Amino acid sequence: MASRLQTHTRSTDICARVGGDEFIVIGTQLENPDQAYDIAKKLLDQLIAQIPISGANYALGASIGISLYPIHGTKLAELIDRADSAMYQVKRNGKNGYVIYEAR
Repeated sequence: MASRLQTHTRSTDICARVGGDEFIVIGTQLENPDQAYDIAKKLLDQLIAQIPISGANYALGASIGISLYPIHGTKLAELIDRADSAMYQVKRNGKNGYVIYEAR
């Protein structure tokens, strides 16, 4: 999965595995929030694509939460927390999607 993330992000973006099945992608130099949707769609397509192993194909699910600097926070911990909240919103709605954080 890490390889797929790195292959489908820009050279200015940062990809990191934070544990288990959780990854963070920091998209830099975005000119507008719609670009975050474009990146999320591209990554989701890669994450849910089948994985061939020993002649069999396996599929995974993925839920992507998005937070935007400085709209949703100015500190990394705030941005991660809000992206995490958005991710759980996707999971509650059936997985295999992405959403930008909205304050409730």
